Amino acid sequence: MLMKDMRNIRLDEMESMILKEGTVSLKELSNTFEISLNTVRTDIEAITRRGRVKKVYGGVRAVLSDNELLDYRIREDKRIYVKQEICKKAAELVNDGDIIFIDSGTTTIHLTDYLKEKKNVKIVTNNIVVISKLLGNDNISVIGIGGVVRNKTMSFASSESLLLLKQYNIQKAFMAATAVNIKNGVMNSSFDERAVKMLAVEKAEQVYVLADSSKFDKSALLTYCDLDQLNLIITDGENKAYIDKLRKQGINVLQV
Repeated sequence: MLMKDMRNIRLDEMESMILKEGTVSLKELSNTFEISLNTVRTDIEAITRRGRVKKVYGGVRAVLSDNELLDYRIREDKRIYVKQEICKKAAELVNDGDIIFIDSGTTTIHLTDYLKEKKNVKIVTNNIVVISKLLGNDNISVIGIGGVVRNKTMSFASSESLLLLKQYNIQKAFMAATAVNIKNGVMNSSFDERAVKMLAVEKAEQVYVLADSSKFDKSALLTYCDLDQLNLIITDGENKAYIDKLRKQGINVLQV
């Protein structure tokens, strides 16, 4: 019984690692858990039956189904350095006195770290993390749009949120994305959040998408914005081939 319990613990830890990293090789799993590759393969067979992980060549990757969004706490640490660099560049687009919208996402939350020296900026947001990170900053006014809290995204997203957001004029919207592709535009996986995102894009004079290149040429359940509605995509330079495709479509892309 003890051996069975220990294996179940290992399976849970292995699945959590895959969900957090996105893609993991069999060798990485073998080294991390100090087990043979044969044991890794046996474990992977068990984990894939749970439905959140699938086998790929040489490893395994997390599956994001059309109606499932990975918990915010799983997603927030992925590619964090890249996300910070994207937000550092995005902050240069914010001027003193601007009224901006900061979308809910594990990239956009880092924008707050580079705005604290700005003067008289008003931030409208549906994200609880953004609000908490800016508490006590006298240079910035924060307006939370309220409503029902979605635990997986740490955000307000409900009819009440939309009613409040409709009242505000927004100069610049800094938007997150689950996926971006030429055919379907900018996507996310939550109906409730989609409505907030669509309204923010509609209200904003300028729209910027902050997305690392792992989001490119992927798909998610819902489109909230067409590419021709964007002023700029800010990303890293890892997926240069797809960035070139975006630019050929007339989409402005800034690499960091």
